[in-house]
Amino acid sequence: PAPEEKSVIKIGFSAPLSGIFAAAAPSMLNPYILWSEQVNEKGGIYVKDIDKTLPVKLVYYDDRSSPEEVIKAYERLITVDKVDILFSPYTTTLTMPMVPVVNKYRMPLVATTASPTRQQRDEGLGNYVFWTWPLATDIGRDLVGLLSAHKDDISTVAMLHVNDVYPLDFA
Repeated sequence: PAPEEKSVIKIGFSAPLSGIFAAAAPSMLNPYILWSEQVNEKGGIYVKDIDKTLPVKLVYYDDRSSPEEVIKAYERLITVDKVDILFSPYTTTLTMPMVPVVNKYRMPLVATTASPTRQQRDEGLGNYVFWTWPLATDIGRDLVGLLSAHKDDISTVAMLHVNDVYPLDFA
């Protein structure tokens, strides 16, 4: 049979709608929804291979803030929902366990909410993950430089973070 004509670009991801990271879900989900609405209001995204502009459709699942649920969600997004591209789940902690899934299926993942540690990056994580965040250690170094440049104006610095990969690497 002839392949089905493409009518939409499906973008898949999981979000922590429940569990320990649930309070942060709106900060991840709302920009994705706003972006998709704005793209679709302008007619969608031009796809050169088919010479058409297609709307985007977000396909996402509650990962319950669980690495195991993240892996299940991304397997489903790739094999059942047949998404065209993936966005990362919330936090580095939830992203790193599913990187082998995207490498296994050779599915591109735009890591919008995660960053590897320098060691993880240097060890290589496959060719299908596109990291958009700088390394935490680089941000930490730059922050120290900024604070040092203004040390005469600063009397106290406090740093609060959760016990998670990215903030611990930052610290």
